[in-house]
Amino acid sequence: MGNPGNRTDSSPSNAQLYLKRDRFRILMAGATGTLNYKFYGLGNSSTSESIAITQSGSGLLTGLLVRTFRRWYVGPRYYYFKVTTGLDGSPQKTDPRPTCEATRWAVTATGEC
Repeated sequence: MGNPGNRTDSSPSNAQLYLKRDRFRILMAGATGTLNYKFYGLGNSSTSESIAITQSGSGLLTGLLVRTFRRWYVGPRYYYFKVTTGLDGSPQKTDPRPTCEATRWAVTATGEC
């Protein structure tokens, strides 16, 4: 369960171009944003105490479409998203992969780490 925090902001922008009598379509979109909320727990385990969580990120979408038959378009699209999440209102950029020391017990049988 979440509760919106004090500050949430975003800034989206987009553009779509139609070229050569709508034979080609170019799509570009981008956004940045910050979301602050408080986490109280799940289901019956929720309490009155909360954990402040901040998520901030940015994204980009680009695409090129070519009309092949009447209203049919084909083409590539590229999506890029980057999100950072932190506790107590401060975003932290951390690597989510476990370190070698954290997984040493799982690989000691092979003698590698």
